[in-house]
This record gives sequence, C-alpha cells and structure tokens, in this order.
Amino acid sequence: MAKRTQKIGMFDERQKTSPQQALQRKFVDEDIQGAQALRPTQRKGVTQTPQPVFNEIGNQSEDFDYMIRTSQQIPIRSMIDSSSKTGVLSQRDVRGAIGNFLDKLGQATSVSQVKVKDDEKAGIKGLEISKEYQKADYKFNPAMLAFTTKGWDTEIPEHYIKVSDTQYRAPTEQFRRSHDRRVDYTKSRGDRVTRDSSQMSSFSPSEIFLTDTGKLSKVIKRDVYTPYLREVDSRDRSYTTRERKSVYDTKIQEFFGSTGLLKQERDWDTYITRATDSFSYGNDDWSSYRRISRDIYLKQDAKYAPTGRIQSVDQYAPMLSYRNYKFQRGVGSTEHIRETPYLQKATRFDEMGQLEGQKRWSPIKTGSRQFRGMTVEQPETFMSPQERREIERRRELMDDKREEIMFEEPREVYTRMSQDRFTDVEAGETIFVSGQKVAEFDYIKGKIDYFDVLTGDKLDTIFW
Repeated sequence: MAKRTQKIGMFDERQKTSPQQALQRKFVDEDIQGAQALRPTQRKGVTQTPQPVFNEIGNQSEDFDYMIRTSQQIPIRSMIDSSSKTGVLSQRDVRGAIGNFLDKLGQATSVSQVKVKDDEKAGIKGLEISKEYQKADYKFNPAMLAFTTKGWDTEIPEHYIKVSDTQYRAPTEQFRRSHDRRVDYTKSRGDRVTRDSSQMSSFSPSEIFLTDTGKLSKVIKRDVYTPYLREVDSRDRSYTTRERKSVYDTKIQEFFGSTGLLKQERDWDTYITRATDSFSYGNDDWSSYRRISRDIYLKQDAKYAPTGRIQSVDQYAPMLSYRNYKFQRGVGSTEHIRETPYLQKATRFDEMGQLEGQKRWSPIKTGSRQFRGMTVEQPETFMSPQERREIERRRELMDDKREEIMFEEPREVYTRMSQDRFTDVEAGETIFVSGQKVAEFDYIKGKIDYFDVLTGDKLDTIFW
C-alpha cells in the first residue's frame, strides 16, 4: 500500500479529509462480516440491546450519572432482580430494587452524599442527594416505582463567607509566600548559626458565583505552588535555601445559568520550566546545587452540551523537551532539564454522549548528542599518529563496566556528556460509530486496525 501523506481528520470543528469520509462510508454503507455496521438497532428483524455509554475514563455508569444530573424522575422497576408471575411485586422486591438503586448512587461520580428519609411503618419516603454545591430532594412514589424531584437547588456550605448576593467565598488560609534560610557551621565554636526570614500571605481555596435567580454560575478552586526553589549545600555544613510560593487556579467550573448544569470544566497543574541539579566533589570537599522553576499549564478541558451530555475532553501533559547531562569522574555531575506542555489526548462525543473520535499525541526525541572522553594529567609527550588513533579507539570502546577498572587512579578524569531534545507528534486516532470502536490508527507503527462494530472483534490490520 502506498504511504499515506495526509493525516486522518476527526472533529467537526476541523475540515474532515477524504480518507476519513471514505472510511466512514465503508462502515456506514457496506456490510462487515455480513452485518450492518451503523446503528445496529435500525437493522430489520434484529432487536439490539442499547449499549452503555462510555465516558472518558471508560466508566459504564455515565448513563446513570447523566440521569441523576438531568432527570426529574428516576424509575427503579428495571432494578428488580426477580419477576412477578401475578404482576404484583412484594415488599421484598421493592426493597431490593431500592437497595440496588442506592448501590448505584454510591458509585455515581457526580454524587457526594445520600441521606435516606424513611419511616418504620411506611418504609422509605425519599432521598436527599447532594453533589458539590447542589442538593435535590427525591420523593419515592411506590405506585410508579420511581423517585421524583423538582430539580437541583444551590447549596452553599455554612462556613462560606457571603461577599454579595451572587458571590460566596471559603474562609482564607495562610501560607508562607517566601522563605529564605541560611545555616552556617562555625568550626571555632562548634555550633550552627541559623538565619530565617519569611513572609506570610493568605488565599481563599474556593469561590462560588451565582446567577440572579440563585443558580450556579461559576466555581473557582485555588491552591499554592512553588514557582521558584534554590538549595545550596556543602561539606562544611553550610546550607542555604530560597523558596517562593504563589496561588493559582486549580479548577474553574462554568454552568448554564438557566439550569445549573455544568457547561465547562478546566483543570490546571504545574510543570518544570527549568531545573538544574549539580553535584561537585574533590579530595576533601563537596557541594550541591539545585534550582527548580515552575509554571502553570492547562491539564484538562471538558465541555458539555446544554442537555448535560459531555461534548469534548482535551487532556494535556508536560513532556521533557530538553535535557543536558554531564558527568566527570573525580569532579562531579550537572543536569539541566526543561518541560513543555503538549496536547496528549483529544476526545469527542456525539449528541448522545457516545464516543465519536479520539486523537492521541506522543513525545519523540528529535535530536541527541553524545560525548565520551578521558583526559590524563601527565607531561606532554610526542605521540605518533598510530598512538593517537589507538587512544581514539579506546575512547569509542569505553563503557560503564570498564570505567570502574580503567579509571581508578586519581590522575585520570572520565567525562560523559549527552544532550537530548524532544517534541510531540500525532501518534494515533480512534474512530467510533454509536460509541463502538470501528478503526484504530497507529501513525508511529504505520498500521490500521479494523473492528466489528457489533462484537468488538478485530477484523483486519493493514500496514503502510
């Protein structure tokens, strides 16, 4: 097969390429192993059980979570384990269905707390279900075998401080914004002298914004990170450290004001912009130096439709973009690194919340330089070209095992250096139909795996 020169497009906001359109037509219009691929439930004469919706983590309870977030009535008849021959359900069957429902509530990712309202004679009357900053009262209807609610209400924690009618803030917390510390060892007195200086500051871990009608509008969560750290240590027991801390937004949630449903959720984390780690030593002395600088990057961005269904998830991660390492026997070692955030995975869902497509990226090494050598502290002597070539040959053949044997004399210095650079490339793509995987591309290995949309079995693998 000829080598493909154009990457497969995937998302609706990007123009799809003709290879993907051809691939979709293959699975939409043609039979795969004698079965219609698209929309199995539409095949004549076939009754297909609806497949569970898979969210980004692969959790099959996404449908249940969606029902909790959006539905005002939750039936539990399907959770009854046994069937009734007379059509009349026993109290034992009803209690079993309620128990199964409570078990599912305990596993729902969107639920933080469940309180049961019951009576000794009448049994369960309802539930109070809470999720972060929201609460809903569900009443149990035994005739309909369903829990019903009027909707979710905003719930502000009691210890939050009211800034205005539409803004609440968590109590502030103290943190040490800067810290300088120096420890000196005085040989004459034989003791240590410590000098400390620091500055304190405060921040609010979370903040809630509401609409004029009292619905959730935005939630901001914050934390503290270390953008700068430097440590210097030495054999004479002197030690210095300088540390700086700052506040950053770890998560921002935005909601649809009319319904209070989640609209967008973004998470941030820290990465290393630059780090240096060195260690030097001699006959009777040693010292170490460490410096780390950090910054903030967007870790995940999830978007939701007004119906409450998830639309897209973009996941980012820091990668090692640069590394410089030098080791000298008898002298010490030094390492410099840098990181760069990159888009690691992009996932898209259809209007029903089922997987539609997924792209993946991966870091690769783009450049590398290696150096190994040996210097010997001795008087200069004349060497013939043959002797020089022999020394070069020995340098090329050196490895770590011979190092321990060849360089035991203090006059000899062994050096090893390396410099590597990395970048990210598009590594693969997966295409789904009605939430079921139909094709998986591996751009690094150069292959395509095709799958049966009904059974999930692999049909064929093509290399290019």
